[in-house]
Amino acid sequence: MRPLRPLALAPLLALLLAAPAPAAELRVHYRALEKMMLAKAFDAEGRLYLQPALTSKCRYVYISDPVVGAADGRLLVQVRFHTLLGVEFAGQCRGAGDSFPAVISGVPVYRDGELRLDAVRVDTEGRAYGEAVKPMVDSLLSERLIFPLKQRIEESSEIVWQETGARMSVPRLEIGEIQLGEYEMRVEFDFRIVFR
Repeated sequence: MRPLRPLALAPLLALLLAAPAPAAELRVHYRALEKMMLAKAFDAEGRLYLQPALTSKCRYVYISDPVVGAADGRLLVQVRFHTLLGVEFAGQCRGAGDSFPAVISGVPVYRDGELRLDAVRVDTEGRAYGEAVKPMVDSLLSERLIFPLKQRIEESSEIVWQETGARMSVPRLEIGEIQLGEYEMRVEFDFRIVFR
């Protein structure tokens, strides 16, 4: 019997010592994020009112036309802000209005079974509105732009196994790295699904 040479074992050792790979990868194209955002957060006219309780014909603040992308580790949502602060007089609105481009950005994180944005910023390209509208944007987007990843995994698995009568749970869901590419967000994750 010939003794094993150390170089012959190198490929086997490389496999055994390699860092564990994630069990799955979720890829979400930014266009799909735009569609989800429009369906979940915006109304039928493609508007997200930032102060719905104070909105009237002559008084509103809303954003429209979201376009999703990424830069510098942040998810970017380019929008158009529309404002009007006026009163109705003789059947017409009188007051100050404005419409301008803005960029809402945040860092995607996983917390409590959900993908969400943290460290939200609003850039209004030199206008003073940024700090004034940030609390409104932050609260609305933090409520409406959440993706329930764990719930979606459970729901999709239930559909697959629906006919068997087996009960399913996801006792472990570990999120690895969240990467923002040129056209998509990639989420590495590892999970355990149990059917009973």
